[in-house]
Amino acid sequence: MARETAGDTVAAASAYAAVFRSHPEVPEAAIRHAAFSAGSREAADVRSLLNRALENAPDLKPLAVECLLKNGIGQAETGRTEKALTIFSLAAEYDPQNEWLRLKRAQTLAIIGNTGQARSDFESLLEGPYGRDAGFGLQRLLQDSDTPPLEYWRSLDANHPGNEHVRFFLGQAGGSESRALFESGSYAEAARTLRESCPDPCVNPERAVLRYLAELSETGGEAPALQVRQLIQANKTLAAQTLSWILSAMEHLKAAGNTDRAVTLAQTAVNAMPEAEAGWAAGSRNNFVLWAVSPCSSALWGFLWNPP
Repeated sequence: MARETAGDTVAAASAYAAVFRSHPEVPEAAIRHAAFSAGSREAADVRSLLNRALENAPDLKPLAVECLLKNGIGQAETGRTEKALTIFSLAAEYDPQNEWLRLKRAQTLAIIGNTGQARSDFESLLEGPYGRDAGFGLQRLLQDSDTPPLEYWRSLDANHPGNEHVRFFLGQAGGSESRALFESGSYAEAARTLRESCPDPCVNPERAVLRYLAELSETGGEAPALQVRQLIQANKTLAAQTLSWILSAMEHLKAAGNTDRAVTLAQTAVNAMPEAEAGWAAGSRNNFVLWAVSPCSSALWGFLWNPP
C-alpha cells in the first residue's frame, strides 16, 4: 500500500500481484490486484476478476472504485490517456454516480480529442460539487471550437437557470464580447450584453463600469454617470482603464457627430477622477484636456470639433 499511496502504480501492481498469488481466496487481495493490473491487461479480464471478488465481498465495491481511480489517474499522469480512459470507464460501471470519477473521465476524453462526449460529461456535472471544474473544462473545449463562447454559455444558462458556475462563465464570455462591442462603438449591444452577463447588482466592478459607460455613450443621462463616479471612487484601480474607455468612446461619438454625449463623458471623467485631469491633459493623444470643471475648456472644444 505504500507504493500505491506514493502514486507508483506500476510497483503497486507488481506488489499486489504477488499478494494475490499467495492469497487468491482473499477478496481484497483480488480487488487490489485486478484494479492495479488494469493498465496492462484487457478490461474484460479485470472486470471478470473484480466481479468474482465482489460476489463474495460486495461491501468492497468502494475499494474497487478507489483503486481503479488511483490507477487511472496514474496512467493519465504518465501520458497513457487511452488506458486511463478505459480504467475510468470501468470504474464508472461500479459507481456511475461518482462525480469525481466522472470529472476525471471527462478531462481524459477532452485530452484525447473526444470533445463531444467530454462536453456532454462536463455539462452533466455543472449542478454538482465539481461544477466549477466542469465549467473550466468546457471553457478549454471552447478555445478549440468554432462555437461562439457567449452563445454557448447563453444556451447553458437557459438549461441551468440560476447555476452559479454557468453564470460565472457567462459573465466572463459576456465581458470579453462586450469589451469588443464597446471598443467598436456598438454601445447599445455592449450594454445589453453586460446587463445579461452581469445583472444588477453586478458584483464585478470592471464590467459594471463598462456597462454604465456603454449606457452613457448610447443615451446619456445622469444615472449612469453617477454610477460610474461611485464605482471609480470605490475602486481606484479602475481609473486608468476607465479613462482609456472614455477616450475611445469620445472618438467614436465625435466621429458620429454625437458631441453632447462626448462632452458628458468628459464631465463624468473629471467628476470621477479629478486627480487624473492634469496628467491626462499633459500627456494624452490629440493634446486633449477635459472640460466642465477644467479651466481649459477651449482645448476640449478643439478636440471635439477639429479632426485629430
